[in-house]
Amino acid sequence: IYLNLIILLLNLFTFIVTVIKADPAMEGYLRVMIIRGSGLVVTLCTILGAYWYSQGIVAVGLAFTCYLLAMSTLEVVRYDWTPGAYNEDPLIQIIFPLVWNCLIFYADAVFIVEVSDGTITPENYKRRERWSCCCFLWDSIV
Repeated sequence: IYLNLIILLLNLFTFIVTVIKADPAMEGYLRVMIIRGSGLVVTLCTILGAYWYSQGIVAVGLAFTCYLLAMSTLEVVRYDWTPGAYNEDPLIQIIFPLVWNCLIFYADAVFIVEVSDGTITPENYKRRERWSCCCFLWDSIV
């Protein structure tokens, strides 16, 4: 849920900045607004789906993450990696979205699997979350 909350805030921030700063006559403006708006709605639905333990609603978020992951992969393939080419910072523009979308995909997919096999239920959530995928790894590192 925490990754999705961060994504929700990031989508909200970029949506507001796009509305304020971007020129509506700019090429691709409508596409950017549709993707940002869809990202806001889908991320909010995913958070609510996780709160309600709804596999179907979280699966919608997982499908949108698959779309974003595919688009990030296409950006990696289309990027001009030749040294000296006029490129923006590849770490921020290309690599970070790909890694972030992989993390969101992992979190949503594991949530769906753990809810479907009964590992996480509303009754045992507090007890089982500590031994779930991410928290157990984090506790063993720290």
